[in-house]
Amino acid sequence: MPFPGPLLRSLLYGIAVALVAFALLTWTLLTKDVRAVLIPRLPALVVVALLAGAAGSLMAWRRLDDAQRWPSRFVHALERLRALGPSLRIAQTDGLPAQVEDSFNLVAAEWQAERTQRQAAIDHATQALATERDLFAAVLGELPNAVIACHDTGQILLYTPRAMELLNTHAPDSYLGLGRTIFSLFRRSAILHGLERMNRAAESASPSARVLLATREGALFHARFTPLHRGRASGFFLALEPTQAAPSEAADTEARIDHRRRLGKLRAAAEILHDAPDLSEAERQRFIAIIDEESRGLAEALPRQNDPQWPLEDTSAETLLALTRDAVAAVTHQAVHVADPPALWLRCETFSLLAILRDYASRIAAEGASALRLEIVEELSQPQLCLGWNPAVVLPPDVWRRWQHSVLDSPGSRLPLSPIEIVRAHGGEIWQQSSDAGACLTLRMRASEPTEHDRDAHAAVPVWDVAAPLVHADPLDHPLRALSFTVLDTETTGLDPSGGDEIIAIGAIHIVNGRILSREVFESLVASTRRIDPAAQQLHGIDAQMLQGQPSLAEVLPRLARFCEDTVLVGHNLAFDRRFLELAGDRSGVRLQQPGLDTLLLSQLLYPQAGAHKLEALAERLHVPVLGRHTALGDAILTAEILLRLIPMLEGRGYGTLRQALDAAAAVPLARLKY
Repeated sequence: MPFPGPLLRSLLYGIAVALVAFALLTWTLLTKDVRAVLIPRLPALVVVALLAGAAGSLMAWRRLDDAQRWPSRFVHALERLRALGPSLRIAQTDGLPAQVEDSFNLVAAEWQAERTQRQAAIDHATQALATERDLFAAVLGELPNAVIACHDTGQILLYTPRAMELLNTHAPDSYLGLGRTIFSLFRRSAILHGLERMNRAAESASPSARVLLATREGALFHARFTPLHRGRASGFFLALEPTQAAPSEAADTEARIDHRRRLGKLRAAAEILHDAPDLSEAERQRFIAIIDEESRGLAEALPRQNDPQWPLEDTSAETLLALTRDAVAAVTHQAVHVADPPALWLRCETFSLLAILRDYASRIAAEGASALRLEIVEELSQPQLCLGWNPAVVLPPDVWRRWQHSVLDSPGSRLPLSPIEIVRAHGGEIWQQSSDAGACLTLRMRASEPTEHDRDAHAAVPVWDVAAPLVHADPLDHPLRALSFTVLDTETTGLDPSGGDEIIAIGAIHIVNGRILSREVFESLVASTRRIDPAAQQLHGIDAQMLQGQPSLAEVLPRLARFCEDTVLVGHNLAFDRRFLELAGDRSGVRLQQPGLDTLLLSQLLYPQAGAHKLEALAERLHVPVLGRHTALGDAILTAEILLRLIPMLEGRGYGTLRQALDAAAAVPLARLKY
């Protein structure tokens, strides 16, 4: 038996002192005669008294020890319950009072019943999900089309037998398997381009995109990208059809010779009919038959203008310029000036065209081209995409001819086709030229007149009129979901705004009525004389050369302020971005003074036990795909997606208004961060 604790020891000492005091008091009250009788028996009486006192103390000790120790035994029982689960029951041998024992076992039984019920619900839902999955797989198995279903990451989730058959026939070295990545089958650049086109169409009635895909072995397929779900897609469908490449050079040359032969016969027959009016009727009919035969043959031999071999789509000039700007900037590492797009539509396959422009731009950039510019103009009712630059250097004639007829094989532009084949498949022309004003590459294409459905599908989201009267003049006491937000992010030369680091890129996007408006974006590089810290450059990839010719922060800030008017600012670690903007505002006089929500603080508010609150960690926690990381606009879009998922959680915690959310966020430890 363990030695009693301090409380029990003090109690026992008190009992002993009381007994001794009682014995002394009793002795003093006895008469002399009684004392004389007891004195000879005193040793025995003392021994008996001590034994009785010891026995009583021991009994009291045991009773008091049990009363003191049952709470610790109860805590131990709770720890066992947590470790072993609700099936644990305690008995009298555990040393707990009967009432505590009954209550403990009752709570454990209720917990076990609740867990059993919850597990049954989970099993039912799992079974229903498995049934839906099997049904979906069965439906896909019966489809005559070649369809591959992929996760956002590119992991293959399902595929139809036709897809396996198609790839085995046209790309036997490719392996289609569950759990593999789609990037192992097709060129990564083509897949990413298709996803970008699909995402650009995400707000349309038909959010899909057609792209020409090439396998790593060079086989070509028409592909249609379609999201698995409307809105923020969790994956995508890839529907494949086989295609043939544009005619080879040898076949094309042979076709042109045949065309000239037929045209020669037509011209000769027509000249004879014109110059020999005295021909007999039989001879005249013979020449007319020659004209009819050769014209029919020529009509059949000439390729149709709307050749179905290529997945041409109606694309707005605005979209094509934006795609071309990003592609050229990526390979030249230079900013590209884009002229205002005309209200034109073009019929084209964007991936192959971008492969041409990307490859050519990398070549002329190596020759020293800079000050890149893009525009689309209309000449004789035909649109022309012009990529211009300075100084006036172009590829030498022999290099130009070789490039036109060589298969595209540079990184990011690999296609088993030559530029001239791609251009001819589009029914267009391509040439380079130079002048005193500079040089340019011109690509002439076919215009198109989209249907009303196409116009709706590509229509820009209406821009919020910041000059209109505000519905809520003071947003603090209005619901979060009723507010308009500007989600922004910056890239900087370093991490020390007070030490002189500067903003070199700003990206922002609007959220209105709980919807991210992908057409309402603000994006700008910013000129800076500050040296870019190597660690920062490694993250965002912006170097000093890319900032040459860009507007200063004093020029950018007024435009940003107008973009942010009548909205609530949002950012991840917004205090960092605001500090840079405040210091710049002190110099320029332009300040963003509206309230701001910081998703970093909201993360700590909603997940106080989480160890990490970085943007990637928060996105993973909320199952938001991370794309375009460490670009100002890419991070702003990611933060916007996160905010839309945080708002219902804030409402569930009682932070339904902007004021409530701001007050709660200001109380978390990370709110004490200063820059």
